[in-house]
Amino acid sequence: MIIAAVTVAVPASGSISNLAIESATPTVEDPAPGERFSVSVTIANYDDMAAFEVTDVYIRDAGRANEHARVEDVGTVRPGGSLTVPISLSFEDSGTRDLRVHTRVENESGDHRSVSYPLTIDVEPPDEAVLSIDDIDAVAGQEEQVNVTVSNGEDRPLSNVRLELGGDAIVDNAERVTASLGAGTQAVHRYDLTFAESGSQTVTGTVTYRTADGQTRSVDRSMTVDVEPARTDPELTLTPIQSPDGPALEATLVQYGNAELRDVELRAVRNGRILARSVLDDVPATESRTATFDGATLGSGNLTVVASYTASGTDRTIEASRDYQPTDTAAITLSGVEVTREGTIVTLRGDAANVGSNDLESVRVAVEPAAGVSPSSPSRDYFIGGIEASEFGTFELTANVTDSAGSVPIRVAYSAGGEQFETREFVELDDGAGDSDAEDQSGTGGLGLLRLGIVGLVGALIGAALYRWRT
Repeated sequence: MIIAAVTVAVPASGSISNLAIESATPTVEDPAPGERFSVSVTIANYDDMAAFEVTDVYIRDAGRANEHARVEDVGTVRPGGSLTVPISLSFEDSGTRDLRVHTRVENESGDHRSVSYPLTIDVEPPDEAVLSIDDIDAVAGQEEQVNVTVSNGEDRPLSNVRLELGGDAIVDNAERVTASLGAGTQAVHRYDLTFAESGSQTVTGTVTYRTADGQTRSVDRSMTVDVEPARTDPELTLTPIQSPDGPALEATLVQYGNAELRDVELRAVRNGRILARSVLDDVPATESRTATFDGATLGSGNLTVVASYTASGTDRTIEASRDYQPTDTAAITLSGVEVTREGTIVTLRGDAANVGSNDLESVRVAVEPAAGVSPSSPSRDYFIGGIEASEFGTFELTANVTDSAGSVPIRVAYSAGGEQFETREFVELDDGAGDSDAEDQSGTGGLGLLRLGIVGLVGALIGAALYRWRT
């Protein structure tokens, strides 16, 4: 606020009488601290006959000799004329200033006279632009993001709005410029910054702008940030699962520390060969991210998953290993198959084992025609029904075979999870024995022999016991 009072003339000896300061008008209303502005001082000569010279115009605090600005040898004021003199000044501190504008004049005879004029100026911090900085949760060495907002609270636009962010942080692209900021609008700037050290650190923002009146002003805003020391405490776990597409391996990376894990890449490795890769989103503190590897791609055997990441600007790795054996969601195999033969008729008795992770339904086994093999009554096929996971069901089949047949193909059909499945296995025929074991296409199997061995061992133990009892 600027207050100008009526003209006050201070009489002095001499012939200069009709002299007055008509006005003292600042060029800026409510100037800001440190802002330079001018006061236009108008000096009037009401004398119709004599001119005088304005030797000095200066501004002081009211009632004190503390001087803020002065101009000398200003010029001549002709009879009945006036002279306007600009005088520049500024104030470093905000507050109300009670001032006096003084002028000293002199005529041709050497007579002089001084007059003063009261002036009140309110120095206020600039409030056209408002600067705000969002709170920052910072970890030393880790790049953080922060939003800084510049708002125009005036009813007129601001131009050439220049924002600079600094302080104790390392700031990418620290200076941002907005050509014009309309009345009542705001501009939000996102910064990437990094604190090299932990502890109490400072972020400082400075916005410089031009008002609608043409004044260039600036606003500062500082905030203190408590930067934590970086702590990295990751854990990598591997878990076999059954995905909708079949067997899979989940790799889960957890961060128990406070530093975010960034640029995370996972590699599944066996014997130095990379089998699969996956990229994870950044892992914030106390959170986790999971990647899923296809079981068919990984295969069976010892496996190592290596996680590479960056934490607080440092590249690091962590790894986990396990023996991975993919398990189908729906899988069945024949085991313990006993083969008996009477002429050309072969009878097969055994178990159908559910080696998958899901329950099976409508399990049916049947002899499949092949060279030298044909289904035969009474058990061309056999309906087992449902088999729970890790359980088995028994079956019996009969086939008519010729001497040229080396194996009996068995077709196994079942359903799981609403889908239909079918597989084939081959039971080898042994010409030198009355029975045989079921084997898969690789020729493995032997539970029938194991059963015979157990029966023989039990018989031997019973015979020995009877002999000792009789003696």
